[in-house]
Amino acid sequence: MKKLFYFASIAFLCSCGGSSTEGTGDTTDSTKTAETGTPVDNSIIDPLKDDLSAEINAADLINSMSVYYGKEIQLVVYPHFTVEGTKFVQGQYCEGTLSEAFYPEKHVSVTFTNLPDEVIVKGQAYLIKGKISEIGFYNELIVEEAELLAMPADVKIESFNPKSISSTALYNPVDIISSIMAWDKKMITVAGDYWGTTISKSYDQTQLLDARVDLGTTDAKVGCSFATEEEAQAFQTGQTNVKIKGELQAKLTFGSPTLKNCTTVQ
Repeated sequence: MKKLFYFASIAFLCSCGGSSTEGTGDTTDSTKTAETGTPVDNSIIDPLKDDLSAEINAADLINSMSVYYGKEIQLVVYPHFTVEGTKFVQGQYCEGTLSEAFYPEKHVSVTFTNLPDEVIVKGQAYLIKGKISEIGFYNELIVEEAELLAMPADVKIESFNPKSISSTALYNPVDIISSIMAWDKKMITVAGDYWGTTISKSYDQTQLLDARVDLGTTDAKVGCSFATEEEAQAFQTGQTNVKIKGELQAKLTFGSPTLKNCTTVQ
């Protein structure tokens, strides 16, 4: 039976053993981080540290915004309440209220593959292992295929570096959410090969819903929404090195980065 848990990931999380920044960012060598020994991929863009004003290749943008998802990761979290289906589960596994859980500044939604045997206590620190699937409607971190691990006696929260994500390091979810949301509303210029144009209209064909141009390949695209149908249809099949400027959205759309309010860069 799967069970959905909501966890807070709040500022005092970092007090668990402290947080070190050694071996990350500009001090990281080209092979691995000093903290985790995990190889560093310098092709990944860190939205908190790297320059986003420079032109970004479409493939690099896709890889950099997708790097958070699908990897096994360990997080230290604090439970707020649990939900089964659409009902709150009262009693043994549930403490807290809807308002506390749905509107914190940052939180984590966790689906366990198997229901933990122990009683989950609100506000107590827990260690979970799972895979990040997406950022939710409230900018919460959604973790699936999770399991509850034994909390080590000496908890050390590692600095999160999207260029070097470790499956064994213990992370503060706030750092991961902050890294993902740092992409949001950034004006960037993306360059790539023209893949196609999709025009979406209302059922009666009187209202333009979206005029989207995709750069990349069939399996990996960046979507760019223009204000008019004419702008979106100005590209030619086989056109290469198309440059488009727009406002980036932090949340992926069907696995693809998207830009809105786009214009063509000559």
